[in-house]
Amino acid sequence: MARQEALGGLCLGQRLDTGTGHPEFLVTGPSGRPIRVSESAYHLLQAVQSGMSWDELALKMSVQRGTLPTPTDVQAAYDRLIRKFDSIEKQTAAGLSKGFWFRWPLLPSGLVVRWVRGLTPLFNRSLAIPLLLFIGLTVVLALVQGLGPTMEGNAFWPAYGLFTLSLIAHELGHATACKRYGATPADIGFTIYWVFPAFYSDVTTAWQLRRRHRVVVDLAGVYFQLTVGAVYWLTFLLTDWPAFAIAFVMIVGSCLFSLNPIFKFDGYWVLADSLGVTNLSQQPARLARHLIARWRSNASLPSPWPRWVTAVLAIYSPLAIGFWVY
Repeated sequence: MARQEALGGLCLGQRLDTGTGHPEFLVTGPSGRPIRVSESAYHLLQAVQSGMSWDELALKMSVQRGTLPTPTDVQAAYDRLIRKFDSIEKQTAAGLSKGFWFRWPLLPSGLVVRWVRGLTPLFNRSLAIPLLLFIGLTVVLALVQGLGPTMEGNAFWPAYGLFTLSLIAHELGHATACKRYGATPADIGFTIYWVFPAFYSDVTTAWQLRRRHRVVVDLAGVYFQLTVGAVYWLTFLLTDWPAFAIAFVMIVGSCLFSLNPIFKFDGYWVLADSLGVTNLSQQPARLARHLIARWRSNASLPSPWPRWVTAVLAIYSPLAIGFWVY
């Protein structure tokens, strides 16, 4: 990511690829974490970086916006931005974000980068298409033959061990896709998300990628995990050991669960990046505020999103709200 000179530990980066028509930009904090900011906030940071005084900034804003901010107003806006960045940096240092109780790194970023470097060809079409066909045929074969093995007997715990290995492959998939498209992945570790034990792969640098590449990063975990699952099922056919079949069932269930768009698992990010909407979980409330504002003003206020995005959010919002109420 092209960066300018640091401003109090902040580095101004590139425009974020979104689909809303409202420009957003990336600012990198001292920890290296990308932070999304609005166009006005980004330009304010740029102006301060260039050495403009608060008086000069107030005059510039009054010309651009037709308002009359005072130098004190401009400085207060800048201070609010810095406090926001400081808060995000503290959360990053503590390994915390909304819904996550803690983050326990298992594989450091340097090791992750070395591991995934040799796996990036799996995203070339010449390999990805045959692998996807292999996964699809294996799933169909498993359904046709029936998922006969049960969770009883001595095969469960070996199966659970095999399943755990597939979770590591899942996170390596995200990291590999991130590396494949030019962003550097960070560590892989263990966390608790709300009440769910989970592994994670820190790919926040994927924000600098184009949207279609971010969607690939989102789906890459399922791609890698199902590839491992397909190998398990074929191994079961060769060895007749139920542990491989049980692990395959666990993997398919895990992938289906991770693709739900409510929790911040893979499906959530697939939907967010496909729509080009950042902070997807906040959009139901934003949509409700927009509808209330239109009702109160009795006017057709312009939607903050394109029509097709608004239509998808109109379906997603009641589903999300209903799920959390339930």
